[in-house]
Amino acid sequence: MVTTAPTPATPSYAWVRRLLSIEAVWVLLAVAGPFALAVSNPLRWDIWWVLKSGELIAAAGRLPTTDTLTFAPHTPTFVNPQWLAHLFYYGLSRWFGLEGVALGNAVVVTATFGLVFHLAWRRGQSIRLAAACTLLATAVAASNLNPRAQTLGFLLFTLSFWVLVCGRPGIRSLAALAGTEVAWANTHGSFFLGPGLTALLLAGGAVDVVVGRGWRALTRAPRLRFYAAALAVQTLAMLATPYGFGLFDYVRGIVSDPIIRQFIAEWWPTAALRDAAWTRFVASLLLSGAALGYAAWTRRLNATDAVLLLAFAALALQAARNVAWWALVMAPVLAGHLALVPVPRGLRPQTAPPDTASPGRLGMNAVLVGFLALALASLLPWVKEANPLLPAAQRGLIALEEPQAAASFLLSQPLPPRILSAQHWGAYLTWRLWPRYHTLLDGRIEIYPADVWRDYAAIHFGQASWQERIDRYAVDLLVLSKAYQPDLIALVSASSRWQQLYADDLAVIFGRSDDRSRPAVSPY
Repeated sequence: MVTTAPTPATPSYAWVRRLLSIEAVWVLLAVAGPFALAVSNPLRWDIWWVLKSGELIAAAGRLPTTDTLTFAPHTPTFVNPQWLAHLFYYGLSRWFGLEGVALGNAVVVTATFGLVFHLAWRRGQSIRLAAACTLLATAVAASNLNPRAQTLGFLLFTLSFWVLVCGRPGIRSLAALAGTEVAWANTHGSFFLGPGLTALLLAGGAVDVVVGRGWRALTRAPRLRFYAAALAVQTLAMLATPYGFGLFDYVRGIVSDPIIRQFIAEWWPTAALRDAAWTRFVASLLLSGAALGYAAWTRRLNATDAVLLLAFAALALQAARNVAWWALVMAPVLAGHLALVPVPRGLRPQTAPPDTASPGRLGMNAVLVGFLALALASLLPWVKEANPLLPAAQRGLIALEEPQAAASFLLSQPLPPRILSAQHWGAYLTWRLWPRYHTLLDGRIEIYPADVWRDYAAIHFGQASWQERIDRYAVDLLVLSKAYQPDLIALVSASSRWQQLYADDLAVIFGRSDDRSRPAVSPY
C-alpha cells in the first residue's frame, strides 16, 4: 500500500485579515482622533507652573508648605493636591524634554478615549457606532485636553467608570477602584467625582431594579451591592493624601471662590462663552436628549442613563471646564440608545467577515491604515514643525501666544528681579525665568487673597490708582500684553516713571526710570 504525505495547509493569515478588517479600521479611527488632537496642540497655560512645581518637589524630596514661585502675598494655607500630576509631567520633561510632555499627554488622552470606546462598544454592541460616539466625545472635550492635572483626572475618572460598569463584582474590582481613587486624590481636585459617579450608578440602578422587579429585589441585586461597597471604599480612599480632610476645604474653596468665577473664563457658565466648544456641547446635548426621548416613547426609560446624563449635563452647564466630564459619560450612554434606533435595511452597513473579505477590500483598508499612520507620525512633536498641513499656530512645540522672545530678552539682561506680567503669562515666565526673576502672580487663583486680584484688576484695566498699586508690590519690571493690555501700555508709555526696554508683536517690557521701586512696608 502506497501512502502520500499530506499537503501542508496554506496559511490563512487570519490575523492579517482581522487587522485590516473594516471594523479594525474603525477602532483605529476612534483612538487616532484623540491622539491627533492632543499631540498636535502646542504647550500653553497651566503646564508651565505644573512643570516648575514638579521640579521643586523633586528637588526638595517633599511637598512644599509655601509658594516660592511668585512674590504676591499668599493665602495662609498652601495646599497642592495635584502634586502627583506635577511629578508625572515633570518626569516626562526631565527624561524626554517638552516633546515627551506633549507625547505623554497624548498617550493619556488616547487611553482615556480608548476606555470610552470600549464602554460604548459594550453598550451598543457596534464598533462603528462606538467609534462615532467616541469621536463625538473627543470633539466635545477638545478644548480641555491640554497637558495639566485635570487631563490625568479624566483618565482616572474613565478608568473608574470602566471598572464600575465592566468589572466583575468582587475584591479585585474594589481594590482597583480604591487604588484609582487614591491616585486621583493626589492628582487633581476632581477626585470627588469618583464616588459621585458611583452614587449616581447606585441611585439609578436602584430605581431600575424597583421599577422592574419590586422593592424586595434591591437586596438581591449583586451589582447594587457592588456599587454600595465601591462607594464606601472610594470614600475612604479619598482620605489617603498628605492633606487628609484638608483636601475637602481646598475643593470647597475653589468651587466657591468668586474671584475664580470672575476672572477665569473656563469657570464661567458654558452658555456665557457662546464659542465653538459651546456649539459642539449643545449638539451633543440635543442628540442625547433625542435619544432619551426616543427611549421613553418606545420602551421603558433606563433610569441610570437618565440620572447620569442629567447630572453631568448640569455639571457641564455650570462651568465650561466641566464639559469634558459630560463628554466622557455621554458617549457610552448615547451608543447604547442609538443602537436601538431602527435603521432601514438599505442603510445598514454590509460588513463581510474578516476571513472572507476580498483582497481588494483588504488592500484598500491597508492603504487607509498606512495613510493614517503616516498622518499621525507627521504630528509627533519632533517633526510637526515641518508639517505643511498644520496651521502655523499648531506647528510649534510652545504656543505662539507665549512671550518667548520677551523671556529671552530678560534672560540676556542684568535687570532687577520683580516682574508684573499679564496674568496668563505668569506661568510661562516663571518656568523660563525663575529663580533669576520672580513674577507677581500666575494662574493659580486660589493661592492669592482676593485683595491681590482686585489690585491686579485695577492695574490691568488702567484704573486711576494703577501706579500706586504697582508701587505697593515693589514691582521692578512690567511685561505687558499688546492684545490684552493696550490701555495700560498707553498709560505706562506716557508716564515719566517708566521707560520702554523692549517690544515685539506680543509684548512690551518697561523698566523703572525712578528709584521708587521699593515701598517702606509690605502691601499686606
